[in-house]
Amino acid sequence: MNVGDVLRGFLLGALIVLVLPSPSQAHDPYVWFDPLAWDNYTDVNYQIDDSIPGDNGSNFETRIHDGVADWNAVTGVGGFTFDDVGNGNKSWGDPCNWQDAATDIWVFYHDITSVGQTKWCEVWHNQQQYWDIQSARVAFDTDPTWYRGTGNVPSGEISVWEASTHEFGHATGTFRGGNYGGHWPPEPSTQCALGGAESDWTMCPVTTPGEDYLIPLEPHDIDTFQSFY
Repeated sequence: MNVGDVLRGFLLGALIVLVLPSPSQAHDPYVWFDPLAWDNYTDVNYQIDDSIPGDNGSNFETRIHDGVADWNAVTGVGGFTFDDVGNGNKSWGDPCNWQDAATDIWVFYHDITSVGQTKWCEVWHNQQQYWDIQSARVAFDTDPTWYRGTGNVPSGEISVWEASTHEFGHATGTFRGGNYGGHWPPEPSTQCALGGAESDWTMCPVTTPGEDYLIPLEPHDIDTFQSFY
């Protein structure tokens, strides 16, 4: 990092009920979002913090990896992937206050104000005159009753897999900012997460107890991601 680089942190929530965009424009990330690439642009390392419930390899952790794998399965031409680099221990906080050359994203179980949350550190490079993402944190809230399986989600429980797929969508940098905080904006005829053909896109800003509408990735999300990377 250059001495003149400027750092700033951004916070994204995932759970405000909105409605969806017009399909005719939705696949252009620059129409709906303010996407920002990672500094290395292709391979982004992530590490599971020891705060995640259960021992290493628990179902909670496995479902997190499943959410990551959803994005790796549709990697763009540039070869973007999230790479698992194991487990460890870090403190939750401002991602701009730490530097770890081996790990770009740390994943936590933490008391937050929404079911899931992603925040990152953006860095301005003075000499080249551009921003990029240097580091990030993903968190799963300690309050919900989490469903750690792969079948039908029990009533009143939240799917770890669904939340992971959504949060790592933010972590790609594709679904960032804009007027709707990195989520699909309103479209009058359809509401997110109601199970209709156009209502289960992963980057809808809502997750529903007892359902897993936001998985698997829909063409709507895949096309937007691939058109950026």
